[in-house]
Amino acid sequence: MRFVLCGVIVAVAGCAGVPLPRESLTDPGALLYNGYVRPEVDCYRCHDGSGKGTRGPSLLVKVPGKSAERLAKTITKGSGFMPKYGDKLSEEEVSQLIAWLQATFK
Repeated sequence: MRFVLCGVIVAVAGCAGVPLPRESLTDPGALLYNGYVRPEVDCYRCHDGSGKGTRGPSLLVKVPGKSAERLAKTITKGSGFMPKYGDKLSEEEVSQLIAWLQATFK
């Protein structure tokens, strides 16, 4: 989204989350979530690296109790304001992301 203000184009970011530091991550799912494997997969931007949420909801609330199938559907097809990532992630990457989400946000 862009606005023109006094002849200057100002970009407005949709989300303000911050990724966790790269050097602190080893799990493939955490690396995906934080945008280090595929920059276009940037879950942290809306859910923050901590998962507490910025524009998107807190994963501390949304992930617990959800099945892997339900999480896969949300990740691949999107939900509400969340974009779909099915065309950006392989099945293996979706599985890695789900495993990390379920282990991190119990």
